[in-house]
Amino acid sequence: MSRILIIDDNEDFSAALGKALNRAGYEVTRAHNGKVGLQLYRESKFDLVLSDILMPETDGLELIFALRKIDPDVPIIAMSGGGRGAAEHYLQVAGVSGANAVIRKPFSPDALLELVKTQLAVKASPGTP
Repeated sequence: MSRILIIDDNEDFSAALGKALNRAGYEVTRAHNGKVGLQLYRESKFDLVLSDILMPETDGLELIFALRKIDPDVPIIAMSGGGRGAAEHYLQVAGVSGANAVIRKPFSPDALLELVKTQLAVKASPGTP
């Protein structure tokens, strides 16, 4: 069973993601900000990290940089609904900063599950294009 760390400051959104991923057979741990998420990752590595970009404490971009230092191979999916700027801008920066994939909020559970499945498959078969 793959272990997924969800990092998002919106408790309701995070809980809904966790429920969808649990139903799909994944083991899920949730953190309410990047600082807590980073600590959880240091204590117990995960197979995939799903992180919001705009959060208090440590934001998603800082988190991506820190995770890449700890584990350059962990798949990271960055999420954003925007904020003061356009979500596409934040997601583009996340991609350049080391996220393996990005997804714009709101998204369907099916879109998320397909993206998670794809990223875990890529991790399981390194060296394939």
